[in-house]
Amino acid sequence: MRGMPKKPPRASTGRIRDRGTIAFWVFIVLAVVAGAVMYRTATTRGPSDTGYRSSYTPAQATPTPATPTQATLAVPAPTTAPGGTSAPGGTSAPAPVAILGDPYSGGPGFVGIGEANWTKLLAKSLATAGKPIDLSVFTDSSAGYVKPTGGDGTALAQQVSQIVKPDDRVVVVFPSSSDSEQSRDAVRSAAHAAYAQIKSTAPGATLIVVGQSWTSDKPPSNVTGLRDTLRVEAAAAGAVFVDPLTDKWFVNDTGKLVGSDGVHLTDQGHKYLADQLQPRIIAALG
Repeated sequence: MRGMPKKPPRASTGRIRDRGTIAFWVFIVLAVVAGAVMYRTATTRGPSDTGYRSSYTPAQATPTPATPTQATLAVPAPTTAPGGTSAPGGTSAPAPVAILGDPYSGGPGFVGIGEANWTKLLAKSLATAGKPIDLSVFTDSSAGYVKPTGGDGTALAQQVSQIVKPDDRVVVVFPSSSDSEQSRDAVRSAAHAAYAQIKSTAPGATLIVVGQSWTSDKPPSNVTGLRDTLRVEAAAAGAVFVDPLTDKWFVNDTGKLVGSDGVHLTDQGHKYLADQLQPRIIAALG
């Protein structure tokens, strides 16, 4: 029995168990590592594009209104330039108006005084009609187109220099009673020069030329001659001509409009004169 070969020794069961144990723990470690890697990948990569879009729209905060500034609160400044332009409150700025050679404001000191004067009544009635005016008046009963020889009156050219302004909207010109005593050529020349001066000084003004008045329906030839001369010159200058003779302003007056001297107006006459010129100035102002 001693001659038979010996069988190889059987492997140790403990070693086998050690290998199984190692394999088990290797699997566990690999599983843990794989799980950690998968977790980190899931938490760090961007969301997958699955085509889904949320319908939720975050509520927008209500914007806070900006503090008002001068620009947002700016209101156009009202026009205050003269000439009847719009003024604050929807009213009209007074239109500059000049009256030259006024022969009616002088005379007896007990008529046409203060608010009873025709120029004051005219301004008041125009303001009531929504056409306020800023009035400049040259009052001189002896002032006319032509200065009388040896007289102390003021010729029309001098009145224009003193009264008419560049922004005047209307200029009203009266003759004096002495003008009817001057030659027609002298009056024509003076009128032509004065009207041209007015147009040059106040190019935007409407010129209103008032002719000679008379208390009888049969005025003398020198009075009608003065009227005719002024009418022709007014037409040449593009002016509005007012003819008291044709309109019979004071014809056959019984003392209500013209005083006892036959020249100067009563208080009622002042109102009458203002009423005659008011619609003509309204038409001129437009």
